[in-house]
Amino acid sequence: GEPVRVTYQLLDWDEKRLHLFGRMYHATEGYLAATSEQMAIHVDMKSRRAAPMPQSVQEVAAAIMKDHTSLEQPEQAGRVIGIRRKKEQTA
Repeated sequence: GEPVRVTYQLLDWDEKRLHLFGRMYHATEGYLAATSEQMAIHVDMKSRRAAPMPQSVQEVAAAIMKDHTSLEQPEQAGRVIGIRRKKEQTA
């Protein structure tokens, strides 16, 4: 039930993908509570395949990227994720 504030930074993009980094802060105390990194892929629902975003969306992404280029890259971004299993464990 705590209040939060969420921000997103566009790290990179191309015609089909958005690379985003999110931060969640406690809204009143201001501390960083969580981070999240995503790669969003635009999908054409008819073909069920990755496809270029509409030109209007690409224009918005370009404008946001222009603004976000001056932001510092998050130190947490780009880390590899996975589940490390002991040799005797199977999926």
